[in-house]
Amino acid sequence: MVSKNIYHMLAVIFGIVGSVLAVLAVLVFENWLTPALVDNFTATELGAFAALSITGAIAASAAEKYE
Repeated sequence: MVSKNIYHMLAVIFGIVGSVLAVLAVLVFENWLTPALVDNFTATELGAFAALSITGAIAASAAEKYE
């Protein structure tokens, strides 16, 4: 069995990464940041990556709870 601390750490990391990506997506969408500054990712791509990361945080949190 994996330690619950690892699940908690994964949830925190995925949550932080997802939040940063979501903020970058909004900044690119509102044209406050050019896509060239974020490695030519569009707002849609950044938003999709943010959603995946936040989903990973939720899954890790659930795994921690039900382990």
